[in-house]
Amino acid sequence: MGKRVALGYVPTYWGMVLPLGMYTMCTIELSRATSLGFLMAIPRVFVWMALAAWSLVCLGLVTQMVQGVSASTKTPHKQA
Repeated sequence: MGKRVALGYVPTYWGMVLPLGMYTMCTIELSRATSLGFLMAIPRVFVWMALAAWSLVCLGLVTQMVQGVSASTKTPHKQA
């Protein structure tokens, strides 16, 4: 079988999420401005893709934050 790749949180993933949402909203506005209703098929799909991407990246961020807090509480602190 194939090798498994561990996915982790990378802050630059937000750079992927932003264009998905931006182009979705731009297509909605283009459809409204030009009265081309058939263009609405695109944002109807992409809004869910953008939401899924945002959710995954946000989940990765929260997971990393929780792991960071958990790791810092397990590390004994030196007292001065």
